[in-house]
Amino acid sequence: DDKLHHECGVLGIYGVEDIIDFIGIYLHSSIDECLDYCHDTFIRALGVLDRRCGKRRLRKWAKSCCWTTPDWLRRIYVIRFEAEGIKYHKSYKNRKGD
Repeated sequence: DDKLHHECGVLGIYGVEDIIDFIGIYLHSSIDECLDYCHDTFIRALGVLDRRCGKRRLRKWAKSCCWTTPDWLRRIYVIRFEAEGIKYHKSYKNRKGD
């Protein structure tokens, strides 16, 4: 069950109940907790879209860590980078994998 849940998270496939639970966790967590939340990438995605996630942190991610995340989450990073005018290597935008 945990393996299936992990695989669904990698693909970005969630049930309604999971999404409702994740939104509840997100709403009751600090931005740091959301961004460091390793149990599920959905909560991290919400944190990346949150305005409390500052440009300094985004610039750091644009240079490193976010490129090893699942494709659907990587696309959310890119949306946020572009919205904030943060430069990133364009080849990452269309990177295949996962």
